[in-house]
This record gives sequence, C-alpha cells and structure tokens, in this order.
Amino acid sequence: RPDEFQKLTVSMLIRAVSGRQVQYGLLLHPSADGMVNKVVESDEAIFLDSDPWLQPYLDVILQAPGDRQLLNLQPGQIKEQFMGACQQLQLMSWEPCLYMLRHGGVSHDLTFKVRTLDTVKK
Repeated sequence: RPDEFQKLTVSMLIRAVSGRQVQYGLLLHPSADGMVNKVVESDEAIFLDSDPWLQPYLDVILQAPGDRQLLNLQPGQIKEQFMGACQQLQLMSWEPCLYMLRHGGVSHDLTFKVRTLDTVKK
C-alpha cells in the first residue's frame, strides 16, 4: 500500500545470505514491535528485486541505525517523484496513480515468474 513506506525502518530491511546468493527483503509489521496490518497480521515478508546494481545501496542503508526511517520521504514527496517520473516517461495518458505501483509489481512478477500466484496473494 502506498502509505506503508512511512512505517518502514532500517531494522525492517533484511539481508539474507545463502552460499553466494544474497537476497534482501522487508519484514512488514514486526510482531516484536507490536505492529499489525489492517487484517491483524504481523511478520509479513516481501522480497526485493535482486538486481546486482541495487545491493551496494541496500548495504549502505543497513549501516544506519535500526530505528531510522527507511525512506527519507514525506507523504507528498513520493507522489511528486512518481508523477514526475511518469511525466518524463510520457505515461500521463495512463492517468497514473500510486496504486499502480502496488499492482504493477505483482503483474510483472507473475508475467516473468518471479513469484507464484500463491505468493502474491499474501
């Protein structure tokens, strides 16, 4: 959900290593912090894209204090940045909104078999 980013802290960014494979994810609504989502669930995890260029940036973020906000953006800024990117990419005829980010990722992951249908339903 577009407003969830405001609740993310550095401690919710997880780096997992298995052999040579490094995977990053986010632990949403950690039960240790007493957090729950709108359907009263906690400890949800989502994987982040594993593009090699992203790893150094995530490693830098992981060096910050755990209670620090993960994304240093105010609510209006993310919409402003998103709309600016859509304008530069000439996508305004699609009438873009932040919810496209939520559903667009799922469509991409299903199309390219990054995640299964059961996984995206969670």
